[in-house]
This record gives sequence, C-alpha cells and structure tokens, in this order.
Amino acid sequence: MKTILVPTDLSPLANQALRVAASLARRTGAAITLLHYVPFFVSEEIMSDHTARIAADYRNQQVAEARTELTALCQQPEFQDLTLTPVVAEGADGLYGSITRQPADLIVVASHGARGMQEWLWGSNAEKVANYAHCPVLIIKENTTEVSPKVSVFALDADDRLAPARPLPAPFDEGKRRFVYVMTPTDNRAADGIREWMAQWAGRQGLTDYDLVIYAHKNIPDGIIRFAEESSADLIVLHTHQESSFWNFFSGNVAEAVINHATLPVLVVPVA
Repeated sequence: MKTILVPTDLSPLANQALRVAASLARRTGAAITLLHYVPFFVSEEIMSDHTARIAADYRNQQVAEARTELTALCQQPEFQDLTLTPVVAEGADGLYGSITRQPADLIVVASHGARGMQEWLWGSNAEKVANYAHCPVLIIKENTTEVSPKVSVFALDADDRLAPARPLPAPFDEGKRRFVYVMTPTDNRAADGIREWMAQWAGRQGLTDYDLVIYAHKNIPDGIIRFAEESSADLIVLHTHQESSFWNFFSGNVAEAVINHATLPVLVVPVA
C-alpha cells in the first residue's frame, strides 16, 4: 500500500480518521493525502460583474483558509514521522469527483452514520464515498481509535460476480477471517449449496484458514452487524459492485445499511 487518502471537513471526527490512517501508514510505510473540498459556486458567467467579484473573493478566501488549516494539521508533532500531503480541491464535479481523481490504495473516512429520514433521503457521506471510490474504503466510527483486525467478518452473498475478489490491502489481510451468510425467512437457498459455493470460491482465492457460518436473522444488514458483534469482531468487510445508481452488491442496499448502522469499522472493497 503506497497511498492512503483521507477526505476531511476539518471536524474532530475527520481528524480522528486521520489518526487512524496515520496508524495504518506507520505499519505499511504508506504516504497520506489529506483532501479538503471547497464547495462549488454558481457559474460567475450568470452573475453581474460586482457579484462575480464578491463570489470569487469569497471562494479564494475559503481556499486560502482551508490550505492554512490543512498545512497546520499536517505539521502537528504527532504526524512528523509521516509523509502527509495537503490537497484543497474545488470544481463542479464536487467532493466525490475530487476523491476519484486522487490516486490511492485505500480511503479512510469517518462517519456518524445516518438514521431515519436522513438515511432515506441522503444516506451518509461515507456511503457515498464508498459508492464512487476506485479502491477499498475504510469507514471508521466515533469509537474507533485504531484498526488492527484480529477477527474480520466477511459478509457473503454466494454471488458468482464476487469471483475473483480484489486482494485486501495490508494490514487487512491479516488475522482470522469469518464468513457469514445471513439466512432470512424468505431465503430458499440450501445450506449445503452455500457451503459448496464457498468452498469453490475459497479455493479460487487460495483461502484455507477461514470459517463459514450460516446465520439466521430477519434481515441481512442487521444479521451481519449482530453476527459481527457476537463474534467479537473488530472489522466488517463488504465486497460491492458499483453499478450505475445501484452500487450495492447485496439486494436492498445492504451495504449502505451496514455502513450507516454498524458501530464497528467497515471495509468496503470494490469487486475487481
């Protein structure tokens, strides 16, 4: 892993994501890109000259202040042993477009999650980052101080599109892997068929040290989260397909629901 990208709004929670990324960078030797996006304004072409000047001055001020804050953050003593590059992005393609333009092997983003009407209308920023990202995305929560997985829970859907899976970046390829298939009351798949699919898929991946649990629950996202908690896991891993507006690998936007509701860190890995 060469580069870790940390999108930040300069909030305390985003700074926590930077600290988690710093811990990962120390273990892998990666450099960190710290990205802040300055919101895009309406085209100055439709403004009067006076209004356009005011808008341009305001935008330039916002960019300058963001650069100052990012530089100060990168120069803090706790990060002096790392290579941090501050980047201020602006433009019409927005935050998510700015993220996809940055080369990275891993994106680390903090999330409060989303609940109720907010989740239905907008979702969380972390979920949208995972939707647009070109590499694995680690979503940390408010209680996350470090990610050093000893037990990782991989949510399984027995979907042939998962093969071959993208290799996990270090250090997420370490520790015990527990695969879970959540069996809902309306699921008519046979348990033996799921185990056979898993054995074939694991063989293609060269996996030998893993567990597979078929876990009964009323719905998939809550089942994944509950199983991870009962397993004393420290990481949930989701493989996803980013297909037009329906990026979820599971039906019913399971990936988004897990990201928004889990209290554990979640690693979202796009399928190769």
